[in-house]
Amino acid sequence: MRRLLPSGSGVMSGTPGSDPDAKYPSWVVNPWDGVYMDVLDYQWSVAAEFWREIDELAQASDVRIAVDSAGFGMQEVKWAIIPAGGSLVRLVRQMPYCKAMEILLTGNRIDAQEAWRIGLVNYVVPQDRLMARAEELAATIAANGPLAVRKIKEAVRRASGRTLEEAFKIENEIAREVMRSEDAKEGPRSFMEKRKPNYKGR
Repeated sequence: MRRLLPSGSGVMSGTPGSDPDAKYPSWVVNPWDGVYMDVLDYQWSVAAEFWREIDELAQASDVRIAVDSAGFGMQEVKWAIIPAGGSLVRLVRQMPYCKAMEILLTGNRIDAQEAWRIGLVNYVVPQDRLMARAEELAATIAANGPLAVRKIKEAVRRASGRTLEEAFKIENEIAREVMRSEDAKEGPRSFMEKRKPNYKGR
């Protein structure tokens, strides 16, 4: 799995189990390469934000860290165009409806603290701590059971918008698959033996 260090901002992402020897997951720095629409659907990601816009790649991420000087907005409407890279679908699902609509309809910007207050980002940090915090969170996720991580995201995505009955069926289906895996045996065994687990992603 490759790892690219961005010059400005990026999303640290991983496909659990695809490269068990990788210390860290990959960096994706081009939001227009199609990654944010499909690949990140079942692949976990941590976004480190210098962006001046609420980028579609950031919206596709799971955990977000912003610098304290950052500001965010979707300004396309000011130029008579629309943010059609996923923002019209994702933004209203990731914060209160009225706040999302205010951002989309006015084109006005919000600062990093407001983005944190409404739940758009997880953490706001000084710029010199941004990459370190992103690395910490990514390393924590990467150290967990890779199949479990991937299946948690799959369950959440598939169950989103479903009835409770449908959502619980999806959860049970995925739980059965995970609990039958080698990793589900290795995790508790390593805990009992007081050693680091050797996960295989299967």
